[in-house]
Amino acid sequence: MPMRIGLVACVGLKREIASPARELYSSPLFLKSRAWVEAHCDCWYVLSAKYGLVAPEELIETYGVALRRMTASQCRDWAVRVYGQLGSAGLLRAAHTFVWLAGAKYRNYLSRLMSDERQENPLEGLRIGEQLHWLDGASDGTC
Repeated sequence: MPMRIGLVACVGLKREIASPARELYSSPLFLKSRAWVEAHCDCWYVLSAKYGLVAPEELIETYGVALRRMTASQCRDWAVRVYGQLGSAGLLRAAHTFVWLAGAKYRNYLSRLMSDERQENPLEGLRIGEQLHWLDGASDGTC
């Protein structure tokens, strides 16, 4: 059965205690992205710079790793790891569509590895403020 699978980037603003991934990140962008994927996707995952692919209910520790501080080689390795996690989770199926709510650092190498998969990027080309505005409208059903 075809599914829409949301991929939401982790953010730097986090709770200080171990939490389910859906509750660990606390920035406005993450909270609005989470609300959007919960309303518009069949399931979703966090793309964590430290842990890779993380289910929303998975309990994880807070951390200080960021893709923006990684070298190109480290970002490629991260993408290969996440691609493997997607495969292990049985998510790489031709009928599925992956919906990116993640910046270029997350998408760059990983989206290339996923070139055979259907992919959507509704926030493409939008600056942060525009993304927040779009997500507000989308959550209200006005997109």
